[in-house]
Amino acid sequence: MVLVEHVLKGPSGLSVVRCQYVVPDVFLGYAGVRSGSYRLFFLNAEHDHYTFVSPYYPSVVAMAGTNVESQGPRNQVIEVVAEVLRSPTATFDQRTTRSAPYGD
Repeated sequence: MVLVEHVLKGPSGLSVVRCQYVVPDVFLGYAGVRSGSYRLFFLNAEHDHYTFVSPYYPSVVAMAGTNVESQGPRNQVIEVVAEVLRSPTATFDQRTTRSAPYGD
């Protein structure tokens, strides 16, 4: 389950979405998305659940409380990532972690 704070593109009013994904048999070199982490996910609607758009780049860094003012999904994603990069409270891991959908 993914808790939703804000939707950049797609139906508004979501608070929780169910995600399905495949866990690879071999290590692909990406850290998993940790439970409780705050991320911007790229999801596709599939009937009664969501899947990650890419198994290699399912999400990017994000910080709670980011006020997104840009228009259009691409500019909004850039704004969210830029907020992490310029925040004095962002950790090194928040700024550098690439993740895959499967957790640790």
